[in-house]
Formats: sequence, C-alpha cells, structure tokens
Amino acid sequence: MLKLLLNDVFKNQRGIDADSLISFDYVILLSRAVVPLIQGYEDAGDFTLTERLKTSIHVNLVFYLIVGSIGLLGLILLITMRRDWLDQPLFVGFFVVL
Repeated sequence: MLKLLLNDVFKNQRGIDADSLISFDYVILLSRAVVPLIQGYEDAGDFTLTERLKTSIHVNLVFYLIVGSIGLLGLILLITMRRDWLDQPLFVGFFVVL
C-alpha cells in the first residue's frame, strides 16, 4: 500500500510510469479474484479449511461463469443484430463499456 502511495505522490514529469501501471494491474487482479475468494471463504458454512476453500472457489466459479455467459450472449446478440457494427461508433462504445 505504501508503494502505491509513493508512486502516486512522486510521479515523474512524463505522466504515469510503469510501476504505477503494474500496481494498478495487481489491484484489479486482487479485486476480481482474491477478495471474492476470501469473502466466500468467510461466508462458507463448512467446518474444515479445505472444504471452506472448495466451497468458496465453487461459488466464485459459478458466479463468473454466469456473468461471462451473459456477456458472451450479449456479444453474440450484438454481432447478429448489426452486420456492419465494426464501422459504427457502437463498436468503440461496446469496448469502452467492457
């Protein structure tokens, strides 16, 4: 956490440096993978450490599978509704939303 603060405070004159980008990527990874795993571990009602971890991984995999399949269906629907969507601002807007 201190490294993130120091990168923000002592940023060089060119803009965002590589360390800040790497730190940002790690924060995104933690918020998408590790934190839900820990929260699921805490919410699991199993008695042993391994069973709680398995339950947490299973719940998170089911959640990300559902969200990913809904996103894939939306992308397929978007492609089938407009054949020329690559030339439109819709293409740029879609990837901005992602």
